[in-house]
Amino acid sequence: MLKRSAECGSPLVRLVREEKHDGTLKAAILTLGHLGPEAASAVPSLTTILERRDPRLRAEAACAMGPAAKEAVPALLAAYLRARRPL
Repeated sequence: MLKRSAECGSPLVRLVREEKHDGTLKAAILTLGHLGPEAASAVPSLTTILERRDPRLRAEAACAMGPAAKEAVPALLAAYLRARRPL
């Protein structure tokens, strides 16, 4: 049985930081989102995903942050403003 703890989140945080394949990255982001508050240490890594081109990955990263996103508000706002710019 999978434990819901920081112990589980650590490899996922590393995966989010280092993974290049969008499918694998999305799976890691979704899993972190399901861990909830135990994944708060992932917020800095999830914040880097807000710089990616894929809007789905950016949205998943923002959702995965959940309540821990308070420290990421400046990055979330910047990503929102970039997305609103006309092409």
